Parts: sequence; C-alpha cells; structure tokens
Amino acid sequence: MTLRQKTICFIVGSLFSGSTLLGNSLNGSPEVIFLGETDRLRYFRRYENCPDYYVDQSILSENNHMPCEFWNRAFLTRLKWLSTAEAFLEIIERTGTSIVLDGSKNIDWLIDLYPSLIEKYNVVAIVSARNPFAFCSSYRKLNQVSAWAAAEVWRNVYSHTLRCLSSYSIPNILIRYEDFALDPERFLQQKLTRFLGIPFHPQMMQYWQVPNYALGGNTGAYLQFQQFQHAKLDPSEQWKPEYYHNKPFGGWVSERWLDVLDEDQIAEIASLDGVMATAFNLGYNLTALIRQHRDKQLLGNNGLECKSC
Repeated sequence: MTLRQKTICFIVGSLFSGSTLLGNSLNGSPEVIFLGETDRLRYFRRYENCPDYYVDQSILSENNHMPCEFWNRAFLTRLKWLSTAEAFLEIIERTGTSIVLDGSKNIDWLIDLYPSLIEKYNVVAIVSARNPFAFCSSYRKLNQVSAWAAAEVWRNVYSHTLRCLSSYSIPNILIRYEDFALDPERFLQQKLTRFLGIPFHPQMMQYWQVPNYALGGNTGAYLQFQQFQHAKLDPSEQWKPEYYHNKPFGGWVSERWLDVLDEDQIAEIASLDGVMATAFNLGYNLTALIRQHRDKQLLGNNGLECKSC
C-alpha cells in the first residue's frame, strides 16, 4: 500500500452480514468516517427501477426528522450536476479523515469507481461475510423466495465479489459476522486497525457516542444511539428493540436460522452447485454448521443466540 493522503475502504459482501455494525464501530475512530451505503444516494441514479430504495440522509437524521450536517441539501444538489465519479470524489474531499469507509456492500460500485480513485487514493476492501444458512433465512423472510433461490443469490454475490477483488488485485481482509459479533474488540485491535494502518481507539467499542452520518443499513445497529427514537421505527422493524434489549456489543451472535430453517431447506442450500466451494473460500465449514443445526433440532432448544459457534 502506498503512502497517500487518504484510504478509501469499501465494505463488500451480502445483505445481513453485519456491515452496519462493523462500519459503525470503525466510525468510532477519529481517523475514520463511515458513509454507509452511498450507492443508494438518489443523485447516483443506480436504482431507477426501485425508487423506494433511494436515501437522501443518514439513518439518524431520517429517524429524528432533522437535517443532516454532512448530507445537507446544498451539498447533495451540487452532486446532481456531476458524473458519478466526480460526485464520489466530492464526497471524499468533504470528509476530514484519513480513512473513508463506504458500506454499500456492492462490488460493482467499487469496480465502477476504482479507475477514478486509484491514481490518487489507496483503495482497499473489507469482505463482510455471513454463513449461507443465516443469509438464506433472512433473505427468504424479506423476499418470500425458496431456500434454493436465496442460496443462489448468496453464492453469486460472494463468488463475484471474490473474483473481482482478485482480478483487480485490491487489498482486502475477510471479516465473518459470526467471529466479529462474538469478539469485536479483538478483531478491531488485532485485524481491522492493522489492516487500515490506524491505532485502536476505545471509542470503537462505544461507537454510539460518536457522531454518525451513515446512509442506509440495519437500524438494529443504531438502537444504542441516544438520539435514535425507537418509536419511529417502521412497523416491520418494531421487534428489534425488544430483541436487542440488554444485548451488549460483543459476546453473542444472532443465530435465528437454527430455528427458522428445517432439514430439507438446509440440504437444499448446501447442495446447490458452488455453495460449498464459496463457503470454503470464506472460511466456513458447512459440515460443522449442518451438524450444529441437527443438534439444535434434536435438543429442541428455543434459544436464539449461540455464544460458542
């Protein structure tokens, strides 16, 4: 990695991979700003077929119905007249940190921007991974599709992501949600800060005390912010405050897939061509996960969190 003024780091991977939690924790460093899912800005016009997916302000500002200091209207209007590359460069220069963290989880977004960034900045990536069973459980609930269809999405996202990173020789680090959620401090101290070339800051473990301007993401990762108003959550997300109540940052892993998926769905996911190989490339042992699911079914344990997997 060359010595340049700024490093642009892209979180890439799938939905439900803990990227918002990861980004928020890194945002606790005074040397990092987490911008969230910048590809969803209306001014980039990447989702014309899904206009409801667009965002115009940070989650905290939207939740409080307050103007966002970073994504203010004057700045966003200026982006309207620029190309995608020019607009993203404007966003970067607006930041005052040495690390700019994009949480779009979109490898194509990274590749589209890469030529305009690499001449001036360090460009690196964090691969945010989730095991295929957990992903499929959440994806099926959101989109009402079969386990097979969800598994195909998971496989395609990660195989494409890993292939692109390799093809462009983009420095990257793999962070599995299951490992990070269980012991975030260790991963922040020993892996992520070293990868980014910055010191560890205790505020990373209390990220909710630091200003946050991230776009989009999982609202569950904002519940600890004092200014976040739980009552204003969308009705479909009203379960989150109770579910996350008294759960610390670290020490537990959401493993609802163990109770949601049945044996046939587990087999359907694992048997899809390419899933086993992609999981292996991400460091997952599907045989062990299948055994964990079988043991859970035999025990009939209704707990939702796994503290040792």
